[in-house]
Amino acid sequence: ASSGHGGSVCLHYYELLQISATLDKVLLCPYDPHHLILAYRFPYHLIKCRKNHPELVGELWTCPFNARHLMRKHELSHHIFTCVDRCSVSDTCVASDKTDSKFQIPVSTWTAPVCDEDWDEGMTQICILS
Repeated sequence: ASSGHGGSVCLHYYELLQISATLDKVLLCPYDPHHLILAYRFPYHLIKCRKNHPELVGELWTCPFNARHLMRKHELSHHIFTCVDRCSVSDTCVASDKTDSKFQIPVSTWTAPVCDEDWDEGMTQICILS
């Protein structure tokens, strides 16, 4: 990486490929196309960049399957159809006729213990002094 203006770092395309292969996936910021963000930092960056670009907040739509996917309204229907997270949601969240035992809530067998104590028995009168 070469040093840029005022301590910023400019990366060449081949350097970005090396970083993405070794560290994590690099994602493009939907608010500023000059921002290339490591995937594990992406949610934090989205929050920060959203504050810095309030004019784009109304223009970007959120994918119903992954809140990290932001796009323009005209791209949303195509994205919903092709979203990589779509199958994972439909496979796990859509109710089916089959009963999956790992999602069944066990019926409680708890019963209250028998208690022969009467806490009111033998109470003495309480005097309140003012």
